Amino acid sequence: MAVNLIVNGTTYSYPDYGDTGWGQNATNWATAITNSTLHLDGGTFELTADVNFGSTYGLVSQYYKSASDNPSTAGVLRLAFTDAVSFRNSGNDGNIALQPKAGSDTILTYAGVDLVDVSSVQTLQNKTIASPAFTGTPTIGGNTIWHQGNDGTGSGLDADTLDGNEASAFLTSVALSDLTDATITSPATNALLYYNGSAWVDGTPALDISAEDIGDLNNVSAGSPSTGDVLMWNGSAWTKTSSMYNKEMHIFWEQTTNQTVKLAKFRRAGTITKAIADCESGSFDLTLLLGTTEGGATAITGISGASVSSSESELTASANNTFSSGDRLFFRVANNDSAEDIAVTIEYNYDI
Repeated sequence: MAVNLIVNGTTYSYPDYGDTGWGQNATNWATAITNSTLHLDGGTFELTADVNFGSTYGLVSQYYKSASDNPSTAGVLRLAFTDAVSFRNSGNDGNIALQPKAGSDTILTYAGVDLVDVSSVQTLQNKTIASPAFTGTPTIGGNTIWHQGNDGTGSGLDADTLDGNEASAFLTSVALSDLTDATITSPATNALLYYNGSAWVDGTPALDISAEDIGDLNNVSAGSPSTGDVLMWNGSAWTKTSSMYNKEMHIFWEQTTNQTVKLAKFRRAGTITKAIADCESGSFDLTLLLGTTEGGATAITGISGASVSSSESELTASANNTFSSGDRLFFRVANNDSAEDIAVTIEYNYDI
């Protein structure tokens, strides 16, 4: 009874012992075997599906050649220029190709990125070169890289010039007499260097000061100074004074009738300068006196019998206005028949 044999997916009836009329079936099977099996002299043997040789053994061959046009003619794995060795990516959703860069015989790309080689001009990004040892003369953009082995005199490094000037263009040691706008002759001890209008010269400048005393200056009023006097700015000029420590005394007297009142006793010498007074309505006469007792007090000139009304009056003392330590200030009101409330501010200075 014939046996069914399958060759490359086709079933052939192969005769068994005792069969008759089997010649054609045997011929068909023999033809399939002849055309569909490997031969020692090679030839075309196209597979219609992958061949699985199992997990124990593999192929042993002198080389493996790509079916692409123009594969390599040497090496174990012979690929065409457009072929790639591909790996599955870690996410199992794509392939990573290792292949020659288009148009280059020296650079490979991996996942589309150029791999670094040792001879081609390439642009590196995000790369760290640890402790490189360069040979030859490396450059950056065609420019020399300067280091301690190639800098210094004669190197051409522009750092040995300043703004393009060599060191010889600058002074390394200079004296005043070397300057073009300074004329130094034979300076004496303590001589000055001053500008005479055209150059710096040594000597003592001539001072054009016609005033001989401080009182000759146009903004100073010194008069006849005494020991201890000082100059004080009064708002328009410097004036001589022996008094400082400006003070004020404020007096408010309710319904003051005609009377004399002892106000204060001074503990140091000084000067009454002015009084500022007014009243609620009407008028009154104001007198300030200085002395140790009321009977022996002297009226201050300028603030003696002065008439004061409801309009503020500023009374300036002009004489008899200095006091000594222990003197008292007396306040006298007259002709205040309506007994109006009055207010007085007294300004004075203590001596230095």
